[in-house]
Amino acid sequence: MALNQEQKELQKELKMRADAFVRLCEELPKDIVAAWFKLVGYIREYCYMDEEWDGRELTFCSEGKSFFKMVLTPDAVLASFLSIMDKNEESKIMELRSTESVDEIIAMIKAKQFPERVLPSDDVRISPGGGRCDLCLHNYITLKKQNRLIEMVLGFAKYFGDDNGDGTYYECMGNHDNCLIHDIGSGTPGLTADEVTHIAFPYWWIKSSRNKDNALKIKPYLTNIANGNGIAPDTLKLPDCEILPAKIKVIMINEVVPKNPNDWFYSVAPDPENRRNALGLFEGAGVPVKSMRDILDLGIYITAALKTPKESSTADPEVIKAQLPLLEAELALFPNLKIIMLMGDVAAKMVNMIAKEASPSEPRTKKNACPTGAAGRRRHWAKEEFYWGDIRVFPSYIMTGKNLLIEPFKRDTIMEDIRRMMEVIK
Repeated sequence: MALNQEQKELQKELKMRADAFVRLCEELPKDIVAAWFKLVGYIREYCYMDEEWDGRELTFCSEGKSFFKMVLTPDAVLASFLSIMDKNEESKIMELRSTESVDEIIAMIKAKQFPERVLPSDDVRISPGGGRCDLCLHNYITLKKQNRLIEMVLGFAKYFGDDNGDGTYYECMGNHDNCLIHDIGSGTPGLTADEVTHIAFPYWWIKSSRNKDNALKIKPYLTNIANGNGIAPDTLKLPDCEILPAKIKVIMINEVVPKNPNDWFYSVAPDPENRRNALGLFEGAGVPVKSMRDILDLGIYITAALKTPKESSTADPEVIKAQLPLLEAELALFPNLKIIMLMGDVAAKMVNMIAKEASPSEPRTKKNACPTGAAGRRRHWAKEEFYWGDIRVFPSYIMTGKNLLIEPFKRDTIMEDIRRMMEVIK
């Protein structure tokens, strides 16, 4: 969805303020900046207060009272309590020069009972980056349980132009042990409590995940999606690889995982059949690759539509329906996706099921991404182009199995599709 003028102005203002703060931080020692981020991040996550910022001093306040002041200097973060001091306790300035020095003041903040954000029950989880799962826009289940889903999603839509509205877009990037969210204190200072919810948290989310330069481990990510949809992860064969989602331009979706787990693309076995087939197809297309890592580094991610082997020659409709959220979660990972290659009819069917629900640029179109079966492939080879929103869709053949040896024309066709795909993403 295109941003309207109000959203563009809000983004512009936020970016200007954030850039100014980044320039300030670049001039200061890293340990001091890290201490600032840790303390601001803690207060933003656990205390519901507004902020006042003059470019040097940051004051946290609520209902006309100033509670806490921080000053960013080249020598230390200067922190002091204000109106919540005990009558017999003198206000003193504490000097923070490292993240370790922040722990003591956090303990004091807990003891002095700052105005708290509404905390969930005892099962709230904290990621290694310090993120509270119940405030993360990816954690749909927890947000729903805390009754803050609509508030967060609508705030995101207002400031960042995503009109999903019902929360189904946001999925956890992985279990909390593998969470990539970091530095909630690195957003723009001087925000109201509502702006922290509607701007700081989404801004932090965008920087840390969807547009991130951080690597994402696919297997933990999909394991979490499986758990959230009532699928036992140990029954699935998931891609065990690490990617940079923003770098992926192509997703190649094969039909199904092999019955022998050692034949899988990402198997640790010395020469798995799926991987051998894939590398041979790329080599035949004139794309020199020696490993799955080489393919990923080209911005190409390979997966299977079904994460369990077929029990018969045809895919079980109930299995397709049950595993659809896994493929949908994979497709949602890539903000810069240009091409979806459908390697077989099951892949085409499942992507069409997803596309009919919502297109990347035209939600709720109820349209297929491309024609299915032989008709779709014929039209594709006749140079007819199919698009799902802005994403080009290539219907092709299954890229694994004995059929590539029995019917060599399929192998030749896939190699030609890879050549055409490479032309598009260059």
